[in-house]
Amino acid sequence: MIKYKQRGQNDTFPGEVTTWKYGDDVPEWLSDIAKVASIDNNTHRISLETRETNTGGFEILDSSGQHVLARLDSKTDILCRDISSEVKGITLFSMTPRQFDLIYVSYGQL
Repeated sequence: MIKYKQRGQNDTFPGEVTTWKYGDDVPEWLSDIAKVASIDNNTHRISLETRETNTGGFEILDSSGQHVLARLDSKTDILCRDISSEVKGITLFSMTPRQFDLIYVSYGQL
């Protein structure tokens, strides 16, 4: 899993993040807190419980299946997880690919 850090200094966004995109393998940090819809017996690929929105995006349900864990406006958006050491718990937010590329740059593997 790739880690990303800010290119500059913007207090609106976390200093370090890791990401997930629709269609990518689901990382453990996300499957631990989201509702898993299925696991493929052959590939062990995880599918999450999601709901499509009327704007072309989707919502990821939390592990209970009752609440929205994250909302992405488009299937091309990037789900970001704050991995800054100062933050307690899990902070998720989404960004467009353009926003992400302007703010973050990769710097290592987790």
